Amino acid sequence: MSFKVNKIHHIELTVRNAGDFYLGLTTHSKPNGEFDETVTGLDHVSFEVDFRQDLDSAIDFFDKNSIKHGETKELSNNLWVLAFRDPDNIQLELCYKKS
Repeated sequence: MSFKVNKIHHIELTVRNAGDFYLGLTTHSKPNGEFDETVTGLDHVSFEVDFRQDLDSAIDFFDKNSIKHGETKELSNNLWVLAFRDPDNIQLELCYKKS
């Protein structure tokens, strides 16, 4: 089974106050340690899939490739999410929005 990421669904930031901002993606030559979403900055990035079954296919893919992941959860806003982490420990999600 396979799955297709449709688009970025949302990016969550941990902030100390709200306001206008510019969002850019960059890399740095010096690593700064393990990622921690509890400090100011990125919390997580969520990618949308087309079908609820895509989340099950992703679990199969993650398991076959020894990628740690959470459980698929339905949130109160009819959003299904499957969390996992990249090699830098940044939380990523696949999500499906139930119509």
